[in-house]
Amino acid sequence: MDWSLILSAVVGAVFGAIFTAGGTWWVSVRLDRQNQLRQLRSAIRIVATELSENGERAAQAGDNPDSVRKRLLLGDWEASKTAFAGLFPRNEQLWTDVARTYGQIFNFKSRWPGSNPPTVEQLCDLVSRLRDDEQEIDKEIRSFSRFLP
Repeated sequence: MDWSLILSAVVGAVFGAIFTAGGTWWVSVRLDRQNQLRQLRSAIRIVATELSENGERAAQAGDNPDSVRKRLLLGDWEASKTAFAGLFPRNEQLWTDVARTYGQIFNFKSRWPGSNPPTVEQLCDLVSRLRDDEQEIDKEIRSFSRFLP
């Protein structure tokens, strides 16, 4: 019985198992990250679209607070908050600004004393910043895809 042959076979099997497990783990982590980025990108698109539409609605309503109040929407924000939370570790300031703006819309729609709607400029600025972040996420998703089958 040649012990060196047995030992080399065992060592080869162990290294093969380690490389297989490591490769599987690496692909799994990459796929999970790509999935998280896709969910975040979708949430950003939904929220940016709603903010853009709110800007258009506010502009159409003019200076009439009751008309503005009736036109502003919160539904997509409420539905997308969980996925949108993924933006916080990436861009805390943008996430905070969006959350504050939606809080401002909520307060205005709820008629809280002293509350005002966000300005059209404020909404347009947020949409632009969200679109920039969305493009960065698109780049990351594409870079991940190059390494996957």
